[in-house]
Amino acid sequence: MKGLKYYFFGCFILIFSAAFSQKKEGLRIHAVEEGIYIYHSKVILNGGFNIYRDGEKLNSEPILPITYPEELQEVLGEEYDELAGFLQATSPQNLYLKLISNRVLNQLSSFLYPSVAKALGKLYVDSIPLDGSNKTYKIEFTDDLGQPTGEFYEESVSLNTTPLAAPTDLKLSNKGSQVSIKWMYPKPEKGEDDKVIQFYVFKRTPTGDIKLNENIIIRNSATQKHNFEFNVQETGVSETYYVVALDITQKASPPSELVNYFIKDNVPPPQVSGVNALAGANRITISWNTNTVPDLAGYYVYRSKRMREGYQKVIETPLDLLTTFFIDSTAREGQGYSYKVSAVDKSGNESPLSLASKAIIEDNTSPDPITNLTTSFENNRVIIKWEPIDNSQHYRSYIVSRKQLGDGTTAFTRLNSEDLREALWTDLGKTNKGFLEGARYEYSVQVVDSAQNFSEPTFARLQIPDLTPPQAPESLQAINENGAWVNLRWNGSQSADTEHYKVYRQSNKEPILLTRLSSAIRNYRDTSAVKGNSYVYLVTAIDSLNNESEPVYSDTLAVKDFDPPRSVRNVRVSLVDQLISWEPVVAFDLAGYHIYEADIPTGDFQKINGGVVTETSFPTTRIQSGKWYRIRSVDISGNESKPSEPKQAK
Repeated sequence: MKGLKYYFFGCFILIFSAAFSQKKEGLRIHAVEEGIYIYHSKVILNGGFNIYRDGEKLNSEPILPITYPEELQEVLGEEYDELAGFLQATSPQNLYLKLISNRVLNQLSSFLYPSVAKALGKLYVDSIPLDGSNKTYKIEFTDDLGQPTGEFYEESVSLNTTPLAAPTDLKLSNKGSQVSIKWMYPKPEKGEDDKVIQFYVFKRTPTGDIKLNENIIIRNSATQKHNFEFNVQETGVSETYYVVALDITQKASPPSELVNYFIKDNVPPPQVSGVNALAGANRITISWNTNTVPDLAGYYVYRSKRMREGYQKVIETPLDLLTTFFIDSTAREGQGYSYKVSAVDKSGNESPLSLASKAIIEDNTSPDPITNLTTSFENNRVIIKWEPIDNSQHYRSYIVSRKQLGDGTTAFTRLNSEDLREALWTDLGKTNKGFLEGARYEYSVQVVDSAQNFSEPTFARLQIPDLTPPQAPESLQAINENGAWVNLRWNGSQSADTEHYKVYRQSNKEPILLTRLSSAIRNYRDTSAVKGNSYVYLVTAIDSLNNESEPVYSDTLAVKDFDPPRSVRNVRVSLVDQLISWEPVVAFDLAGYHIYEADIPTGDFQKINGGVVTETSFPTTRIQSGKWYRIRSVDISGNESKPSEPKQAK
């Protein structure tokens, strides 16, 4: 409670700080029958103040705060312990330091306790009659030599008392021994200060009224609503309460209306523990731990055929508080039952139901298996249906399981973690993310009864349609091996269901299929490529349902070798016939000949024929006397031989 007290006081300080921070520096004057209370807002560390009424000085010597912190205890009297407790002060010195170092605490404590205000040099009480006249008060601050500092506060006030309003609309509620009291108090008009600072809550007894709030209940002028919570020693009794408001002089308002409140015993006993159900021959015995609540009246026993819901009272009259067991002789053989127990007190409050305990009078007969099990694939989900079984079998649930065929898995995975009573299950795939196209699955459905007996499973198989072709292979390379053949290499498809690759070759026409290979093979040698031709190769991936991927293409490849034919011999040039001739070159891949001309035998020979000359002679009208000629043979790979010996036209 002590820590809670400090917490509440801290909240009060925040409320007061929010309100106080909006007020200007100066005087706060309140006229009551005992006199005129003049507070000032300054924290005095050195010096004091003089007080004037309509220009007349009321004090002969400056009014000073206490000199030593130790004086606080003597000045405050009984209020010292209360204030020190609220501010968690450990000594008079510590309390004094808190008061002079925190402006909000300084002001709040002064308004709550006028004795604190006097000790801190913040209050003067002018004992003059309240005649309704207007008076102007001035506080002039002095230094530690008693000389005016030039700083002062001045304010006019009418010498009239304003009755304090009484709190209204008291409403009480309780939860067990904790009582909450709420009331209304009018907010001050805008710009007005009704000087109300706190509230007291009282309980009326035959021997006198008792103040209930050890904690200060600060008045929050920003709201009309206020409340206070306290604990009582007993419930089931009626008490009378009222609230008063106090101003900054500790003058109390008229009391609120008296409210008589019946403090109900509305807290149920604690939850029963240790519930245990034990099956015997045609009966189940339920036992539990004793509930030690003082006003215990007895126990109720509840039963359900399900563990989590559907509990009904087995008995309408509570068992005696000394009876901590119950024998259920109505339990049926082969049926499982769950039991919970509650405690009820003499006021009729019932505890929460205990944790459940389950027992079954043993039944070893397996239920019949389901029939007409069907599976279908719709909208990327598998629908499993079967014929509902007769409810007379007292079944508890269907169990639907699945395994994938062909992936090395031999065990079934149960799909429904909760009880399933409907003869239908929709399977959304592993982690509810659908199915692998082309995959094959086997489903089983079993019946489990209330005695945990399982039927024989019923099975059905299903293959998921495969409508999506696999991913294409990657990085196809075609390598010319000296015109003898073409080697192909590629990276495989990333699709797990790839079973084959198809290899195609394309020249100027449609691609032709060269071969079909296992998915484990990612290379091929094309020995049918014709030297001298250019090709583009294509490879596609084929999945288990013969879906074919997009092709991956190679770069265009010219099939050729790099060995030139032999040189041409016996070149002859005839000026008369305008004819160049030579001895034929024998080579299986010979394409023809190129003819070259130059001005001198060691000059720059330029080719004079257009296309490849396929004969061993070349008629031309450009042969001139003195020109030199050479012949080169060329094969179908475009390789040229070394030039023949130069021959001059004469």
